[in-house]
Amino acid sequence: MGGLCTSAQFAFQISHSLVNPFLRSLQDRNPFPHIIYNGENLVQVFMLWYGFHIGRFAPGTLIELRTDNTAVYHAWRNGRCRYAAQSYMLDRVSALTESMGCHFEITWVNTDMMKASGADALSRNRFRKINGIPVTQICPSTFGNFKNFFRFPRYD
Repeated sequence: MGGLCTSAQFAFQISHSLVNPFLRSLQDRNPFPHIIYNGENLVQVFMLWYGFHIGRFAPGTLIELRTDNTAVYHAWRNGRCRYAAQSYMLDRVSALTESMGCHFEITWVNTDMMKASGADALSRNRFRKINGIPVTQICPSTFGNFKNFFRFPRYD
């Protein structure tokens, strides 16, 4: 899976070998941790965290997040998700954004627009660059920093 932020000039891809075990380990009653909604939700959370982590979002920035997943769009607009782990992620990333003096806005775009931007392709093929923007392959260490920063609830 991957994310693209053209305004801040960064893109990333995260291997399913990192994401899937993480989604399965979340303390949640979600019976289907592999459905696309969970990955799409995680991409939005990671996009915000990673942008701050690499210093791409200046204080006072309005960050536009785009998704073609209607369920993710509605959950973020409402400020809560169906399952506790996703709501926890949304709460934590909202607090992070606020603490950095920024705001985010989620925008729904149709799948054709997502494909045209190149963002959709990041979930399907490995890239070095997309639209002239270098694509970072997220390593286990960086993903571990992400998990540690949020201290996600997990099964023991």
